[in-house]
Formats: sequence, C-alpha cells, structure tokens
Amino acid sequence: MPYLFPRPDLTDAVEEAEQVVVVECNATGQFADVLEHDTLERVDRVNKYNGVGFKADELAEEITEVLQ
Repeated sequence: MPYLFPRPDLTDAVEEAEQVVVVECNATGQFADVLEHDTLERVDRVNKYNGVGFKADELAEEITEVLQ
C-alpha cells in the first residue's frame, strides 16, 4: 500500500553514516522502526517515554553511551 505522504529516501545517508542514533519520545521507537524498514540498516535508539522531554545534559549522556 503506498503511503499517503511519501517519505524521503534516506538510504544513502544511513548507509554512509558510521552510526545512526534516533532520539524519540515514545516507548516503541516508531520512527526508528520505519527507518530500519526503509533502509534495511540497523539504527541505535535513545527513547524516553515518561511524558517529560529530554534535558540537554540527559540527552548528551544517553547519546554518548550509545556511541561508545
């Protein structure tokens, strides 16, 4: 089934990246799932789902952990 709103093709950008980190404020990581489905590449995820947005220092810490 075609999408109502076509998405840009991010395959080249994801394949060329050393590592892709997707930050989402939800429990299931829906955008990361779509990105993995469309590009057939794994991405790292930083999710928060307690109803409060990320603070800058918290986000920096989470991303640093993922990148190590």
